[in-house]
Amino acid sequence: MIVAEAINLMGSLTPKQQELLFQTKKEQTFSSLLAHQLQGHFTSKELRVLVELKGVDYEAKTSSKKFGPNNRNTHDIGILDSQADLNLLIENKVWYHFDGAKGSRVVRVEKSVKEQLQGDIFKLRHTASNLGIQKSFILINIVTPSRPENLPKSYKQPHEIVLKRTLGDLERYRKEGLNGIRSVLDSRVTDFKSMIHLASVNPMGIDGCGFHDVICAEIKI
Repeated sequence: MIVAEAINLMGSLTPKQQELLFQTKKEQTFSSLLAHQLQGHFTSKELRVLVELKGVDYEAKTSSKKFGPNNRNTHDIGILDSQADLNLLIENKVWYHFDGAKGSRVVRVEKSVKEQLQGDIFKLRHTASNLGIQKSFILINIVTPSRPENLPKSYKQPHEIVLKRTLGDLERYRKEGLNGIRSVLDSRVTDFKSMIHLASVNPMGIDGCGFHDVICAEIKI
């Protein structure tokens, strides 16, 4: 349901809206739209799909590997009942395809992908195990706009390097990025109960050559 709604959400937007969302690439924006989409599945007035919900705090290790002050733990999306108990948690990630296919010659994955994945698995497992939550997911949106010339400056060069290396072949570009991010997920396969991947079928964005892939992994508590 979660991954299907993420794909359906993009399909319900106009090309201009898709383009803006892909170039903004903010997790909070994706989470807010998806929460609204998911709410339609819950007819009970007692259940609410909300964003930025409070989880269970934890102590984080400092650079000296000592435990520092408590981190206020929040989760991107949660389903809350009338007693304020969490029934389900989602951490929502948004990466570009080139994050999984960096490098001009040797393909490599953006370092932060692995770091963010590891951190979110810990956060979800920590809250779920402490509160007895049975369902927790990481939802990964992998996007590339159809007008990359409008990307923020910090993203333009990585995009151009990958596009040059793949000789302008957009399908190869997309595949390499997906393979890179999947390789990071596969390295943590023991943390997941299941994993599903769906891709947008129709061309996206103003010029009709944008990409959108969604990977959803359920966490083992």
